[in-house]
Order: sequence, then C-alpha cells, then structure tokens
Amino acid sequence: MKKQERATMESTVQALAHATGRSKAFFAREAIIRYLDRLEKREEQPRPQVE
Repeated sequence: MKKQERATMESTVQALAHATGRSKAFFAREAIIRYLDRLEKREEQPRPQVE
C-alpha cells in the first residue's frame, strides 16, 4: 500500500470515528471481522478438481 493511500485511509477512518462517536479500533475490528468472514465463505466453496 502506498504512503498516500495509507494517509487517505487513516483520514477516512478518523472522520468516521469522529462522525459516529466510535473509536478507530472499532472500525479496524469490523474490517478484520468482515475480511475473515469472506475468507471463510471462500474456503467453504468446493474447489475445482485439477486433472
């Protein structure tokens, strides 16, 4: 991830935290949970067999 992208992400999370009254850690935790949920769903799908 580029330095500018990290700065944009940081400012977006900071703005969300301020607007909602939630912590930045809350949004980080939610993002991690959603990411892990997607990974689990992907793992549950059958993989095509290689011949």
